[in-house]
Amino acid sequence: MPADTEAIRAGARNLLCNCAGVKPGQSVLFVREAPEAGYYDEASPDCVISEAERLGVKARSIVSPLVASADAFPQAIYRAMEDADHTIFFSRLGDQLRFNNLGDIQSVAMCYALDAEILSAPVCRVPYQLSVRVLAKLQAELDAARYWRVTCPLGTDVSGSSIPRESGEEAAHGFSLRLFPLGPFRPIPCEPMTGTLVTQWLPPVVTRRYEPFGIGFESPVSIAVNAGRITGFDGEERATARARSHYERLAKMFSLADPYTIFSWHGGANPQIFYPRPAADDIERWNGVVHSHPRYTHFHSCGDTPPGEIAIAAIDPTIEFDGTRYWDHGRLVFLERADVRDILSEYPGFEDAFDVSQSFGL
Repeated sequence: MPADTEAIRAGARNLLCNCAGVKPGQSVLFVREAPEAGYYDEASPDCVISEAERLGVKARSIVSPLVASADAFPQAIYRAMEDADHTIFFSRLGDQLRFNNLGDIQSVAMCYALDAEILSAPVCRVPYQLSVRVLAKLQAELDAARYWRVTCPLGTDVSGSSIPRESGEEAAHGFSLRLFPLGPFRPIPCEPMTGTLVTQWLPPVVTRRYEPFGIGFESPVSIAVNAGRITGFDGEERATARARSHYERLAKMFSLADPYTIFSWHGGANPQIFYPRPAADDIERWNGVVHSHPRYTHFHSCGDTPPGEIAIAAIDPTIEFDGTRYWDHGRLVFLERADVRDILSEYPGFEDAFDVSQSFGL
């Protein structure tokens, strides 16, 4: 095992016991990528599998290929999931399933601890149920709101209306599988959204694979939005041409009727999300982790069906619901409220769970 063995084991137990709900004697299928794919290291899944066996769990590991979309999900892996009590993905295959109905398969988790450094970080050791309770409290308030607005320092200013939705701890997850570490609130529809999105990042939504899988710009691109649809690009000519070409290329690649729809948006709510590398080194990998950080909000776009293919990233957002500010320039001020901080008193030793990680990749 890597250097900080106890911290890594604590992160592994949190994933296994608190997130996935694994118990001794049960079986767990670990779906993992080959390390040469360059996304996960070997140490993170190895450590979790080792800890599972230490806990008396029957562990089975399958190395998965990357597939073009969830429609091409390997049937052999699906059958193995049906035979296991729990499935944990150390593979981008899990990301492709997050919007899919998994039928009778109940316990599935997607792990974003891409390497041992992240698995041993505080974000993976904060009790999962603490994160669930905080997110459920936040989600209940967002679900009751009727109006929202998102701005950011680059010039983003979009707003829209909402229809109140059912809440609760399960609803707060928003996906067909559990995410570890936990982070984003569930997507908010964009049909009524109008305004301007300004970004330097168009990461992938990760439903289907294509190349380049996410792009960045040296200068900001301004995206005009009316009633949930992109109506134009503005900014430095080279950047806007590249953005427009990115959308049009995917429209042709996937035979999209209208690539300029924006389906939904959501933002991160886990202040301890940790990413130790520069975003520009690998936009897909960076996006895969930091989508759960409060400094990161993104809008799902480009497709005939949600969630689409391209994310439009807004960094350091200020977000208001019904006139109340929940995020302020990337700081989740919701966590500073006394009624929210009271939850920490029930988890001795984790009083710093709301401290903000400064390792964000930017």
